[in-house]
Amino acid sequence: QKDIELLKCKECGSWMRPNILWFDEYYDEKTNKKFSSLKVAKNSGILFIVGTSGATNLPMAIAETTLKYGGTIVDINTEDNLFTKLLKDKKNKITIRATSTEALKTIHEILHNVVQEEKK
Repeated sequence: QKDIELLKCKECGSWMRPNILWFDEYYDEKTNKKFSSLKVAKNSGILFIVGTSGATNLPMAIAETTLKYGGTIVDINTEDNLFTKLLKDKKNKITIRATSTEALKTIHEILHNVVQEEKK
């Protein structure tokens, strides 16, 4: 019962909405930024996919759009997924099979070192 109360607004008592897509919903601009995210994907040089399988339409469409316009995809997941199939024969991909914590920490360290070298 206490867990249910945590899902309600303390001010008005209404259910709070997590930023997710429920099974009976569809992607739109208001709740999921569908069109603006595809526009950003079109103009992205690199897309990081972290901890998701690609089982829903919008994440897959973002990845497809990034590839279509020449961007690189970095797929960080602990196992192969639907993005693995999408990226199979692509040259502009980096696949990292590790936890997001491990992979992003390493990427942060690499980028930090590159910035430090550029300052010299």
